[in-house]
Amino acid sequence: MLRTSVCVIVLCAFASTCRAAAEEVDYFAVFMDKAKAGHCIETRRVEDRKVFSSSTMTFTTERMGVPLSMTVKEEFVETTQGQPLSFKTVMDMSLMSQVVEGRISRDGKLTVTVGGDEQTMDWPQGALLLEGTRLLRKRQGMKEGITYSFVQFDATSLRGTEMAIRVIGKKPVDVLGKQENLWEVREESQGISSLFYYDDHFKVRKSLMAEGGMNLEVVACSKELALGQTTSVDLMARVILPSPGPLEGLGGAASVTYRLVPIGDAKLSVPSFDNQKVLADPSGLTVVVTAQKVPAAVAMPYAGDNKAALEAMKPTAYLDCDKAEIVALACQAAGGSANAVEAARRIEAFVQRYVISKGFDVGYARASEVVANRTGDCSEHAVLAAAMCRAVGIPARVVVGMAYTQDMEGQAPIFCPPAWVTVYLEGKWVNIDPTFPQGYDLGHIALADGDGIPADYLGLARVMGVFRIEAATIQPKEAQPPKAPARAVTSRRSSPD
Repeated sequence: MLRTSVCVIVLCAFASTCRAAAEEVDYFAVFMDKAKAGHCIETRRVEDRKVFSSSTMTFTTERMGVPLSMTVKEEFVETTQGQPLSFKTVMDMSLMSQVVEGRISRDGKLTVTVGGDEQTMDWPQGALLLEGTRLLRKRQGMKEGITYSFVQFDATSLRGTEMAIRVIGKKPVDVLGKQENLWEVREESQGISSLFYYDDHFKVRKSLMAEGGMNLEVVACSKELALGQTTSVDLMARVILPSPGPLEGLGGAASVTYRLVPIGDAKLSVPSFDNQKVLADPSGLTVVVTAQKVPAAVAMPYAGDNKAALEAMKPTAYLDCDKAEIVALACQAAGGSANAVEAARRIEAFVQRYVISKGFDVGYARASEVVANRTGDCSEHAVLAAAMCRAVGIPARVVVGMAYTQDMEGQAPIFCPPAWVTVYLEGKWVNIDPTFPQGYDLGHIALADGDGIPADYLGLARVMGVFRIEAATIQPKEAQPPKAPARAVTSRRSSPD
């Protein structure tokens, strides 16, 4: 289902990067749709010509009535000139905990430790951490119309992300009932746009973002307010979409054509994939999902030269396919098959049975953690299946989107936001879904894909909550129009929400 990690990525982007004193602590209240869902504590101190910064964010949400608490703590060490030295991120998500540590050497190498495993990679050229960002903002200054960009290191994805900054101007802003004259700055990264309000000392006083059908707000406040009572917000209820009607015969369909209509003035963008084509017009999107053409046999391991497929063979922080326990489990599931098609299907069915405790009380887990605890929802199924496919030489990626279900927690029929897997077979990406016994069908609408890291869910955050499914037209495989016309299911609602 929709990952709370989306909110983590978004909310962590609100972290203040502007400090003036040698040692201080700042408190912020985190609001989701006006409900106080958590808090953030930020510290900065200067010692031995080094700057030690930290940001600790805690919030509580619900998924289908199941409470989910999350704490994300980031620690950064930099020189007083903003040169990155090291970082540490600790993510505690309900039953799961993830620790990532990194050291940056003088020769531009980043050594990362995740779950006890160490790897070395290139530091993204020019990427900044908190102090480096603070110093850059001070050099650029605040003046209406100023624009600039820089690369900010994202410790959750271990990537450098481009940040585009535009100073809009100074204006009165309400900060918890008090008017303050602040600089309004628009900051955009990976398609996510936020408004930050800075005082004359380059300190963030308030930040706003509307994504995923939610309004997120982080406001500077007293310690007492920040640490005070919170209210959990049910994220799942905000992203479930009503189906225009029951969709029957998806397993035997040649295609399903969906009509997606934006809500209000929202901008709607959905990517095309090998079996999903998207056509845009002024009033919305038409998404055509077609039946997959799966070859009978494909040799494994993959030995081709497709760049995307080769990347989809490598281990990542969450698809840790090089772990011995995942390799062993993948070989067991594949059953010695040398046919990638058969092996992928076996892994799909194996993972569906292997995860025995299916629920919403896991925040987000690595594949090796799923192997150990056998617990989770669709995202845990997906990361495990993708890692197992990679472990036996099948290129695999994690997909997130919407999927039709006839019944979930008493709500029917609906589209819910799941994760599944796509594997590369003979030049095409083919979908499998290890969450449901029936596997993948044409009730799936893909919205984003990636390597299973939380940052990949930004693609989902950009479109969730901003559209409705107005109609779905099912074309059966055996249909021969006009004898057997396509079945159209249309929403009874005549106007957008």
